[in-house]
Amino acid sequence: MENISEKDLYKFVFYPEDLDKKVYDFIKLNFEKYKSQIDLLQSIKSNVEQEVSDDILDKIYKKIDKQTKSNEIILEKIKRKSDIDYLVLAADSEKEAKTITTDTFTDLKSNYIGKIINNDNYNKIFIFSKQMNKFFDFSITLYPSKDKIYSNSNDQPILIQPKQNITKIKLEIN
Repeated sequence: MENISEKDLYKFVFYPEDLDKKVYDFIKLNFEKYKSQIDLLQSIKSNVEQEVSDDILDKIYKKIDKQTKSNEIILEKIKRKSDIDYLVLAADSEKEAKTITTDTFTDLKSNYIGKIINNDNYNKIFIFSKQMNKFFDFSITLYPSKDKIYSNSNDQPILIQPKQNITKIKLEIN
């Protein structure tokens, strides 16, 4: 029986009762051959069994908390000049054309941009980072409605129906 795996050695140290009797006996008889691996596993086992102080646990919890907090970014609407600064005369038509407008939102540091295409019936929201990074598992909260929308990735626009008059976007990246 020369085929002793790491899993066998692991069970030998941590769960000897789960190890086949023949394998256990073989490792015991050939202990010197596996001594370095067994010593390492026994060291790990003793460290795992030691009590961790409250001070160390608090430090670990704080680090975990910092890493798991979502990154919350407020995107404010950029004020723009009047779209039309000159007189436009339009011909009489049977149908009124659909109006499409755009709004741009950005955070204070201009690291994130929200671009909204407004149609008569819907909004299409695109979220970009300054570095053009793709990010995953994020949510946006639209204001003033406070509707919260989740998205798996920023590589596709978010469609909002019916159309809303959006004044601010809160972006939360997990």
